[in-house]
Amino acid sequence: MKKLSTLALVLMLVCLAGASVASAASVLNIATHPVGNLTNMAGTGVAAVVNKYSPVQLKVKAVAGPTTWLPMMASREIELGIFTSADSYPAYLGIEAYEKLSGGKGFDIRLAGTGMVLSLGTIVSADCPAKTMAELKGLKVCGNYANVPSAKVAMTAVLANGGLTWDDVKMVPVPHPGAAVKAVMEGRADAGWASLGMPAVRELDAKRGARFIGLDISPEALARKDKYHPYSFPKLHKGGTAPGLVTDTWMVGIENYLVCRSDLPDEAIYDINKALWEHYEELGAFHPMMKSWNQKNFVSNKLFTPYHPGAIKFLKEKRLWTDKLEARNQELLGMKK
Repeated sequence: MKKLSTLALVLMLVCLAGASVASAASVLNIATHPVGNLTNMAGTGVAAVVNKYSPVQLKVKAVAGPTTWLPMMASREIELGIFTSADSYPAYLGIEAYEKLSGGKGFDIRLAGTGMVLSLGTIVSADCPAKTMAELKGLKVCGNYANVPSAKVAMTAVLANGGLTWDDVKMVPVPHPGAAVKAVMEGRADAGWASLGMPAVRELDAKRGARFIGLDISPEALARKDKYHPYSFPKLHKGGTAPGLVTDTWMVGIENYLVCRSDLPDEAIYDINKALWEHYEELGAFHPMMKSWNQKNFVSNKLFTPYHPGAIKFLKEKRLWTDKLEARNQELLGMKK
């Protein structure tokens, strides 16, 4: 009887180990914005590197935006997703545009990793009369951004940066930034929200000429921006280095988050981080902006979503986990207790 019990225990442990390996090696769905958007390219790059260098296999799912894939994550159809910290924070807490969508409870997400720093801004055609944010007054500006709520918040913030509100412009409703650039391209709007290096911006530049309107970096103007968009920071780009950069331009810099369901196995998230840490150089081949997904930017500088334990384990091994991060992480976890 004792031998039988020992054998049963061994078999049980083997099965559990096999289940653990299977969970780490299973196919996980990673959601992005639509094809052609920078986050889709980011997700494609992350999946390629992780699939090549880890037991985890990622399958990219391009959908309308986080308002589509977060409910899919809640229903366990999606395991990971990519969006900015400006979407992640309200989605986690269930506030702003995500209050009704989550029933006020927020989504049970965790930060699996960060690395790419996006540069975003207000895009116009080359012949647009506005040269500053303030000069957009009375013009047609893309808004609503139903599928990407953070884009509306960001546009609200940069209008405030120029001393404007939505009452000062004529809003043109669009579902996402890609549609905003298309509206500018077709002349249905004068200005929209877009990321640097976005294929649609390149197309606009080829057809009509493209120009980003820079931020006013005076302390007063930045304070007006931060009232609506504390997630971001000014980021200077040299003129002529990308479509839309006619002159040296202060863009809106923001961290892009790789988030996941909180119940994913620690080893899977650990393996994802390990693959990206060791082979981040390969991400740049998918888009120039992805060169910013490197070891220097591997830890969030402005943490707005608590980390997954698997990511924390990896960061501790690399001695990147600090007391400040721990305190902020606990603060975020405490917000939903």
